[in-house]
Amino acid sequence: YTEYFPSSVAVTSIIRTSDMVGAITSTDDELYVVCDDSGQVDVYDIKTFKQKHSITVPRLGSRVYCGLAVCNVYKCLYISDFENGLIHRIELTGKKNVTCWSVSKMSQGLSVNNKHNVLLAVTDEHQIIEYTTDGRVVRQINLQPNIERPHHVVELSTGHMAVTHWE
Repeated sequence: YTEYFPSSVAVTSIIRTSDMVGAITSTDDELYVVCDDSGQVDVYDIKTFKQKHSITVPRLGSRVYCGLAVCNVYKCLYISDFENGLIHRIELTGKKNVTCWSVSKMSQGLSVNNKHNVLLAVTDEHQIIEYTTDGRVVRQINLQPNIERPHHVVELSTGHMAVTHWE
């Protein structure tokens, strides 16, 4: 692959973790990191890169080949749990309540679209599923036959979707 970086980009901090990082995402002031075998989301300050706290995620699989996305409108974090076939929803305010809903065990990348819904790439069902913030299915999009094993999806500002997939 090719990396495209402006010439002024430099590594400013390194966060050491105890295991492989499965996914990261951020808000305006926090960085969220999920590692394999941790059962939690580690939360860092984006200016100092110091760990602020961790959020325990009950039932989070030990192998986190997952997607991680944040919604600034509903103030929540979503984790796709490949191992257990779940999407975990973590409230980022108050008590940090964690809820989840069942999805295909072959679900991977997820994102939040411009309607503040969750888009999920479902590898084994060859589709994209859109969910509301509380896990109700909005729509299921069957993909073209030449898009094999979808891995991640994002909705572009044009309303089109960009899908990564494996052949």
